[in-house]
Amino acid sequence: MTEEKTNWGGARAGAGRKSFGGKMRSLRMTDFEYDFVRDALKKIRAGVETLDVAAYRTEWNPKEKD
Repeated sequence: MTEEKTNWGGARAGAGRKSFGGKMRSLRMTDFEYDFVRDALKKIRAGVETLDVAAYRTEWNPKEKD
């Protein structure tokens, strides 16, 4: 009798997503906070040293909901 190898419950080699090196995190926040965090991340990744919340607040325009 030939022994067949089955893969019950295990991951296949090469299956799944590649890691980007960071963790997924979940937070509840207002629309303003979400937009500010996205903008702040873009600036931080571009090398900006300081972030001005007051200036961002005056420029911020809430998006309309559908």
